[in-house]
Amino acid sequence: MGIFFTLDCLGVGRSATIYGFLDGINYGVKRRLLELGFVKDTIIKTDNISILKDVMLFELNGYLLSLRKNIAKYILVMESETK
Repeated sequence: MGIFFTLDCLGVGRSATIYGFLDGINYGVKRRLLELGFVKDTIIKTDNISILKDVMLFELNGYLLSLRKNIAKYILVMESETK
């Protein structure tokens, strides 16, 4: 069993498996994230963090997606090994 934490804490070059969403996330935002592929058991990797450290770049399902930290803090992930 891995360690659970929120996506905004995932360091550059690290990968994790999406577990779910925390309470308090806006329904519209959650629905859009699900449409973009933020579903349970999807592997996600942090590629970069902006200079101002408010936007993060993630890779999942073969594409890159930028996400603000204030939204990433509602996504629960589980640590996974990087290969």
